[in-house]
Order: sequence, then structure tokens, then C-alpha cells
Amino acid sequence: MEKKRLQLTGGARIGWVDTTWPLATLTVTPELLTLDSHIMGVFHFFSADIVSLEACTFIPFIARGVRIHHRNSKYNSKIVFWVFRNPIRVIDQIEELGFWKRDEDS
Repeated sequence: MEKKRLQLTGGARIGWVDTTWPLATLTVTPELLTLDSHIMGVFHFFSADIVSLEACTFIPFIARGVRIHHRNSKYNSKIVFWVFRNPIRVIDQIEELGFWKRDEDS
């Protein structure tokens, strides 16, 4: 049986440093979310590390992404995965995998 997984290619912002497409990969399984920014490093998150996932836009239709609000003090507080698809749909897919669930108030 194949393990459920989402893998997307995009860009990333770690702090104030951006890496452009295709220099970042977001991989999500029910157990782990990994952002590999190739240049800035690899960031692993368990669901307990995630405070929230937020759709964000820097340049409409060009720079849209998913901001990862997290509790890991070893990582920069500003981590964004840039993606060419609808970031709300990406968050929906992450939730459908069972990795993370939105608060009812979100």
C-alpha cells in the first residue's frame, strides 16, 4: 500500500532570504511536513510544531504561498513556501492528509 503524501515544487522564504522556483520542495505525510529549500536548509515539522498554516500573497497570481507558523525555536520564525497554485487549496490538501487540522475559529 502506498503511503499518502503530498509533494510540491516551489520557492521559499526563510527570514528575509528568498529562494525561487524550483529551489524548494514541500513534502507532507500524515506524520511530517518537510520544507527543503535546497539553499537555506531542510526544515522538519511534526504536527505539534505547527501553530497555524496561513495563505499569503506577496505579488497576486505570482508570489502566493503558505506561511508556516511554528513553535520550533531553532528555526527562523518567518518560513514561507511559495507555490504557483492556490495556497488555500494546498492547506486543504495538507489537512486532508491528516497532518494538521485547522482550529474551528480559523
